[in-house]
Amino acid sequence: MRKPASKRWISFAAGFFVFSPAASQAATGESSWPRERNVPQTLASVLCERAATATDLMANGLFDAQVDVVTLKPKNPSAKIANSTAKERAVALAQRSESLGFAYGTCQEGHAWAAAFAAPEAVNIRDSVISVPRSAKSICGQKTVKVLFVPEKKGRSFMVPVTDELAGQLPETKGYASVLCSPKMFSASGPREWALIPVGGAKSNASDIPPVGGFLTEAELLAWINQKRTEERLPELKLDSELTDAARGLLNGQSIRHDLRALNTAKISLLKHGIEGLGENRVGGNNLAEAAGLLWMSPAHRDLILNPKADMAGLVVTKQEQGVFVVMLVGRRTTKPVAKYQ
Repeated sequence: MRKPASKRWISFAAGFFVFSPAASQAATGESSWPRERNVPQTLASVLCERAATATDLMANGLFDAQVDVVTLKPKNPSAKIANSTAKERAVALAQRSESLGFAYGTCQEGHAWAAAFAAPEAVNIRDSVISVPRSAKSICGQKTVKVLFVPEKKGRSFMVPVTDELAGQLPETKGYASVLCSPKMFSASGPREWALIPVGGAKSNASDIPPVGGFLTEAELLAWINQKRTEERLPELKLDSELTDAARGLLNGQSIRHDLRALNTAKISLLKHGIEGLGENRVGGNNLAEAAGLLWMSPAHRDLILNPKADMAGLVVTKQEQGVFVVMLVGRRTTKPVAKYQ
């Protein structure tokens, strides 16, 4: 039975992009996507009861950094969603969001859920060794499979060497490891964060974010970012109207995916105003504090927040049915001729 779908965007989702002249990749075919993923029964139970959070995912050993979930409800309260219908919707959701994995399930109350995952398989960690799915060798662009690590409280990221089998030894200190990939089949959407893993007992929520009641504003988010930059002895970022307008133009239906063509167009436009774009962060959360926490936990996102070259930012925060969505552009004022960048 066809039914309305209420989108529940699991907040463990973030996308970053650093402006680079060699950002795009050639697209190739990949006929085996999306692939079905296993979801722990305890998490499936949560998805039947309420909107899951990033902490819910991590508590069940699911470290995927980009997850979309929809709740499927029958039109007739006495009816039930068929298992085949839930699967159909999960596959469609994955294809629409250009995700490589999907999962689905039905609930006793008659409704169901469908989920899309950026990665086709789970990223595993055991005894401080992180293992990236070997399928990444054929899925990801050349040299785009990376593992980054940042300390829990402070500092920028550093690269974790990985073997030919895509395994890497993580540090003993507390922090967060992430796995990055630029899928060849989705060359227009840039790099993706496949996994974000707390290491050594690092916290899996936004507990280091100052609690602020209600819906946070762009100004409050920028104040938090500047607090982090001050702790790293970096100059504060000033909110810039041109960058904010550009960020608003990049909302792209509040999709976590980057649009490289739109980003490059925005970069050229900003140069005409004497602004060099340094990168974009995109993140969704149940609330802005959680979104800020996800930005800080993610090595690549944190690196952009702490970019030493930056002196300005553009921020757009929009409300969603299940939380908030943020687009952040980071840049700097440039005195170089515009022609040099065209």
